[in-house]
Amino acid sequence: MLVDPSNRQDPLKGAQFWLEQLKGKGQLPPTVLVGARVDRGAPALAQQELDQFCQRYGIRGGYISTSALSGEGLEALLSTLKAQIPWEQMTATVTTVTFKRIKDYVLGLKEKPDRKGVLVSLAALREQLQATDKNWSFTDAELMTAVGHLETHGYVAILRSSAGEQHILLTPDLLASLAASIVLLADKNPRELGAVSEAELLQGQYPFDELKDLEKPEQQILLDAAILRFLQHNLCFRETFGNDTLLIFPGLIKQKRPLQDDLPATDDVSYVVRGRVENLYAMLVVLLGYTPSFTRINQWQNQAQYEMYLSRIKGFRRGWATPRCYLSRLPEQAEWAAELIHDLNDAGVYVVEQAGHVQPDDFVIVLDTPAYQQAFQAAAKTLEADAKLIRARWEKRSLISLALAGKAGSHEMEDCQPGAFCDDTHYIPIIVRDCLWQSEPVLKDLQALPTDGKAVLTFSEATGDRDKVWMEIAQAIEKRAREKAKNK
Repeated sequence: MLVDPSNRQDPLKGAQFWLEQLKGKGQLPPTVLVGARVDRGAPALAQQELDQFCQRYGIRGGYISTSALSGEGLEALLSTLKAQIPWEQMTATVTTVTFKRIKDYVLGLKEKPDRKGVLVSLAALREQLQATDKNWSFTDAELMTAVGHLETHGYVAILRSSAGEQHILLTPDLLASLAASIVLLADKNPRELGAVSEAELLQGQYPFDELKDLEKPEQQILLDAAILRFLQHNLCFRETFGNDTLLIFPGLIKQKRPLQDDLPATDDVSYVVRGRVENLYAMLVVLLGYTPSFTRINQWQNQAQYEMYLSRIKGFRRGWATPRCYLSRLPEQAEWAAELIHDLNDAGVYVVEQAGHVQPDDFVIVLDTPAYQQAFQAAAKTLEADAKLIRARWEKRSLISLALAGKAGSHEMEDCQPGAFCDDTHYIPIIVRDCLWQSEPVLKDLQALPTDGKAVLTFSEATGDRDKVWMEIAQAIEKRAREKAKNK
């Protein structure tokens, strides 16, 4: 995991996001946190803070400072990377003589200094291999198996053109770089459509740096392969305007929907999707347009519109963000907080772990106890960052207090003093998973949700009963809020 430790504003920018992506629902794979370009300045964080970050996220390789310019830390990095590989768990691989000879030749061809071009066809590769030994006999399947293994390990890439032809790309990073340049070109579309002309691409009208030293045939093959991969991965779709065909990337569209149009919009069904969803919106917009039931008629930033059965308009919109919250607590509440975080994650809530990463719209949940109230009112050092977040939310609905001990006193909301967190009318117990909530002195006298006292996670997700329960909870909270607003 590469970071820029000299970044004074946020030296670990993006690290938390990518660690979550790598972890998914399982365990974080062997990881090393690498600080790059340390020759440009000292790290903005102390070594102790970097070590704590690694410990918190399970980065077993720790933190290593490096500089490609001076070579600092490179030997330590290589040694650590080797140590992270579970060699004893890896299966021994036995290769045939044919496979080894093909692999060695292709790798030698890849490193050949006087090599012209970056592509070689399968037919040409076979001729070159057989020229090294006229008595050598091998099948096309053996050739493709060997090249396929090289592709798996990133040494080469097998390109398939729209016409079905296959070529071997000896510098696979070139295709990724070319694809990135095409995306940047689409992002700069003057009409903010996230589009680029397919014909102009294939005609070589854009001077891409990746193609400037290549012959025209190789340029065509690479461009065709890049476009084909975009389409195969549903990152863009083709749209015809007159005689021109555009490749439109839904995720890059910047045009916003007009404030007034003649099509009424009603939010009907919404889904919250978690996980590796970076390209999910683009894929849904593209794939819905390929179905026989939907015809795409409009697309804007984060929103697309379809015609269904020639009479009904359906819409798809991105923007239902996963709810986020931060838990303000004392160090001795860590065990209880861990259980709550687990419950919140099960309910689809993302829990921010550091106060510095809290965004303005994030909720702040206070694990309220007499000890917490005492520490808050005494301006304890441990709650210094949390106190700023709490005070910024006094007049907002994004501050939630969970009373964990003591009996809540009854008084009007306007009489509640900052830092008290003590009004029982503030509390609506929501039973996410089975627990002995009725034994809690603060909760036993309150009306819990769901109203039958059954935990949310005990309802079936497959039958849709859990969604209904969450809807009932939301309606009950809305009703309580309306009653309070009316009584003010």
